[in-house]
This record gives sequence, C-alpha cells and structure tokens, in this order.
Amino acid sequence: KEFSSKSTELMIPFMAPSYLIMRVSMRVSPHRGRGRRASSGTGRPGRAGQTDPRIYSGRRAGRRVAFLFLGGGADQAKQVISMPLPRQWSTPDDFAALFKYFWHRDFPTNNVSVGARRVDWTIHIGLIVRSIGDLMGLATRFERGGRKDAVLRSREGDEIAIEWEWNDVYGNELAKLKKHKSWSPPEIQAKSLRFAAFASYAKSSDFEASREFVGKLWEGADWPLLLILVTYDFTKKFRTRRDFKDLNLFVYGPNGTRDLGSIPAAPWNLEATRWPIQLG
Repeated sequence: KEFSSKSTELMIPFMAPSYLIMRVSMRVSPHRGRGRRASSGTGRPGRAGQTDPRIYSGRRAGRRVAFLFLGGGADQAKQVISMPLPRQWSTPDDFAALFKYFWHRDFPTNNVSVGARRVDWTIHIGLIVRSIGDLMGLATRFERGGRKDAVLRSREGDEIAIEWEWNDVYGNELAKLKKHKSWSPPEIQAKSLRFAAFASYAKSSDFEASREFVGKLWEGADWPLLLILVTYDFTKKFRTRRDFKDLNLFVYGPNGTRDLGSIPAAPWNLEATRWPIQLG
C-alpha cells in the first residue's frame, strides 16, 4: 500500500511508571518493490519498511521531563512528558460518592441469606476499593506502602492510601494512614497523598465518640482523611450479630470536618430502589 508523503503528528501513550505522552512527527514516503523508506526529517533515511520518528524537543512549562529508550533499529532516546492528574480528579468527594453506591452492589447478605461472615465483609470492601480505582483510572495495590490494606496509585505514584477495619476505629489503622510514606517512580519527584480513606464500624451508641476520636487523632496530618463509618445495633438475626443502620461519610482536613451525609447501610432499606425486590 502506498503512503502520501505527508507529515503525520501522533499522540502515543506509553506504559511507564509515570503518565507519559510522546509527541511524534513521522514522515513516510512510498518505495515500491523494496518496501517503504522512512525519513526522520533530518535528511537521513531509515531502513526499508521502517519509520524513524522525530521527537519534539524543548522544555514544557510546569511539566516534568523524563527519557525512555525504545528499540527501532538502534535504540534511540525519546523525550517524554510527565503529566500529573488534574487537581479535581480523585477527590475525597469522588471516592465517597462511588463508595456509597458500590456498597450496596453485590451485598454479602440479605434478609434470607444471613450467613455472611467477617471475611465476606472484608472482601466486599476490597472489591469496592478496586472498582473505585478502576473508574478513577488508578492501579489498586493491596497490602502495599507499609502494609496498608490498599493503595491507589497513578503513574506519578501513590495517590490514595486506604485501610478498613471490622472491629472499630480505635486500632492502629489511623496511625498507619497518618504516617504513610508515599512511593513514586525514581524519575518523578516525591509527592504526598491526595488523601487517606478509612472504613470502619461503630455501635450506634458509640457513633459520636468514634467521630471525636478520629478527629482528635487526625489533627496535624499532612493530608485529608475520608472517614466511612457504618453504624450497627446488636442482633441475633445475622451471623455477624450486626444489624447495619447507616453509612456515614466525613472528611477531616485542615479547615475542620465536613459532613458528606449518610445513607441506609442495608440496601433493602432503600425502598425506592430495586435492591429490596432483588434481595428480599
């Protein structure tokens, strides 16, 4: 097939530790019988049947520059540009909104099948976290970053550290999140987390005390905390002895605490949705 000798500009994403985009200018001309000869724009033809990309040089304001070596006959240095996530991407409010909707999907128990155990709820939250990371375009790494339950990571490095605990908020999970040491690729300058997230449970009678404990412990932290707190009452109906009441969402930051609201924690209590019909 013959190609017109026009300059074609391509945007090519590369799989690399940071978010990399290479801008390529490629000039291709037809060469019948012996394949195509490619020109790099420097006057030196490439091998038959190959293209020789020329990389735009020059420093981009506000963007970090790295180099990759990619094979193409002889290895050539390609300039690539690292582009951080937008400031309004993957915010605590985004995570909270996604969590409260994923919470009711594939719920481990219902009013008929009441045998879900503690491990089922642990797995349930793990699946929620992975689903959130997938929608945000982030990689989910379990048991990373000093044994955090999960870290959501971009090509720039760690973005969100997450812990979840079945018992209550009084363990060491908050301390681990507060002291998290962020990972980033060697060619990227070290960065801090966007925020941390902690999902846990509290008896309805201990709800306010749990909130106050988290607020005091998080004072002086380097990043905000999203608290996901599920309240429950004691029951013999379910194997876990917990009758979930509300899923409450709060953000603790340098300007105080923001209440993101609460929803029924049991999907069959959302009467206007399909969940009561589906779960019974």
